[in-house]
Amino acid sequence: MSKLSRKAYQQQQRVSRRQKWMIIMGLLLCLCVIGLLIFQHIAGQRQQQKQFLTKHPVRGLIINQNDSYVDFTQANQDGMKYAYLRASQGASFTDDNFNDNYSRSIG
Repeated sequence: MSKLSRKAYQQQQRVSRRQKWMIIMGLLLCLCVIGLLIFQHIAGQRQQQKQFLTKHPVRGLIINQNDSYVDFTQANQDGMKYAYLRASQGASFTDDNFNDNYSRSIG
């Protein structure tokens, strides 16, 4: 290999490495920008939710099979104004605790 071709090869390798690094850095920058946009979107949704909740101060519970024991007296003291008891999900799944939750919720 002559010196000229060796220099040309080394120059080509430097350019190739530089291009790879530029591509990697560009991708990392794009990922950072996308992450920042997602974070801002989530933060904006939380802010909207807080504003919505301050406009509508009525709070309540949604109770289904996955919830454990619910103390309705304590929930009432905490400012909960209603309880939505889910008796079933779909055609065949029923809440085994519905009757117990219902009787405790009304009195």
